Amino acid sequence: MYGLPELAFSTAVRAIGRCAVILERAAEKCINVLLELIQTKVNYVVQEAIIVIKDIFRRYPNQYESIIATLCENLESLDEPEAKVRRMALLIGVLVKAN
Repeated sequence: MYGLPELAFSTAVRAIGRCAVILERAAEKCINVLLELIQTKVNYVVQEAIIVIKDIFRRYPNQYESIIATLCENLESLDEPEAKVRRMALLIGVLVKAN
C-alpha cells in the first residue's frame, strides 16, 4: 500500500497523463515530464509513469514510439521481476494493437 508521498506522486503522475490524453497540444510536454520522472528511478514513480504512458500510446498510436528504449532501460528500477514483465507486456500489447 502506498504511503502519503507515494500517493501524492501517483496522483500527480496520473494528472500529467490525463493532460496528455485530453490536450493533444500538451502531450509532448507531458511525455517529456514523465520521462524526467522515470529517470529518477524511484520505483513507484516509474511504475505509475509507465502505466500513464501506456494510455498515451493508446491515444496517440505510432506517435511516441521513440521513447520505448528509454522505458525499457528504466524497467530495472522496478523492484519486482513480475512487475517488470507485466509493464513490458502492457506496452508491447498497446503497440501491437496500434499497428
